[in-house]
Amino acid sequence: MVVRGDGTLRRVKRDWVIPPINVAENSRGQFPEDLVRIRSDRDNNRMLRYSVTGPGADQPPTGIFIISPISGELSVTKPLDREHISNFHVRLFTHS
Repeated sequence: MVVRGDGTLRRVKRDWVIPPINVAENSRGQFPEDLVRIRSDRDNNRMLRYSVTGPGADQPPTGIFIISPISGELSVTKPLDREHISNFHVRLFTHS
């Protein structure tokens, strides 16, 4: 619930929240390394496109996380170092 300026309450729909994704620190794996595939409940008979935003994606340091706009596959492009940046909070979107 959100309180409006006049003191009344307004219901707000919940965002779909993905559980935290843990990535091994200083991984020597092949990059890009696939992390998770995002799917929308609304992708039946519709062409959706996926995007990612936030630090590590389209904000500095850019290019660490990428997403396939067609499949929704989220990937990391290089090893992560917890001493440099301890965590990332990115947002994933679907577009029709």
